Parts: sequence; structure tokens; C-alpha cells
Amino acid sequence: MIEFAGETFESTEAIQKRFESIRDTAPLKEPLQGTEHKMVMKLLQMHPRYKEKIGPGISALTVDYHPEFKTTRVFTIVRIDKLKEDFSFQKPWRKLQATLAVPRTKQQPGDTTKSPVSDPAPEQEQNTLSAEKAAWIAKLESRVTAAENALSGIRKVIAEFKE
Repeated sequence: MIEFAGETFESTEAIQKRFESIRDTAPLKEPLQGTEHKMVMKLLQMHPRYKEKIGPGISALTVDYHPEFKTTRVFTIVRIDKLKEDFSFQKPWRKLQATLAVPRTKQQPGDTTKSPVSDPAPEQEQNTLSAEKAAWIAKLESRVTAAENALSGIRKVIAEFKE
């Protein structure tokens, strides 16, 4: 069981499904409230461009349609300067998922309490490897985002030059 943002989940997959459910069913342009707001805020905080995304501060978190892909629902930050920023669910999710790794426990014969495993089990080593892999992926995604931003800037200059 994983405690996250005031709710208990069976697995990280269950948390991911909850995020997807919020994104897919929340009323459009309505501020998220309660646990939904807490969950999406925690997700946003893991975004590689978190500080850039929130700018001077957050007024609300909502769900809206992507500005380019008009039928795709996305989480949106409504900033205090009235600007809106959508953000990728997948980029911060991978990073968040790595932080939610659940430590394994083993039970001694006749013992009704659980104690942490002192020697890493193969599953723990795999979880550690998965966490390292997720961190590596997050770093790569951050670099890809930076490259995409640079390319976007170049495209704007080219478009202005053509005018």
C-alpha cells in the first residue's frame, strides 16, 4: 500500500490511473480541489521545468484542452499573472514514480510484525535499478525539453525573418 496525497493506493499503477482519471474526467477549466489538487500539485513539483512553468505563482490547477492538439486533455497551470501553462503528465510522472518505490519487508516465522529487510532482495535491487533508470530518463527528458525550447526559439526567428 502506498500513501499519496491523503489517499491509499495498491500500487504506483493505481496512482497513475488516478492521475489519468482526473485528467480525463475533471470539468474543463474548473479549478481542481481537495485531494485532486494535492495530487496534481505533487506531480507538477516533479516536472523538470517546474519553476519556469509556475512563473510568479499558481492561481489554480485545471484540466483543459492542449493548445495545439485540440482534442487532447492536459493539466493546466493558471498562473497569478493570468498566463496559462499546460504540462506534460509523463515527464513528472516518471520522476515521481521513482520516489514512490515501496521498501520490501519480510516476516520472521511466528512474528506478526513486519520488519525492513536488511539484505536487499532481488526485487529491491530491481526497484533500485528501476529508480536509477527513472532518474536517468528524467535527466534525458530535461535535456530534450531544453533542446525543444531552443528549436522553438530558432523557428520563431526564422518565421520572423520570412515575414
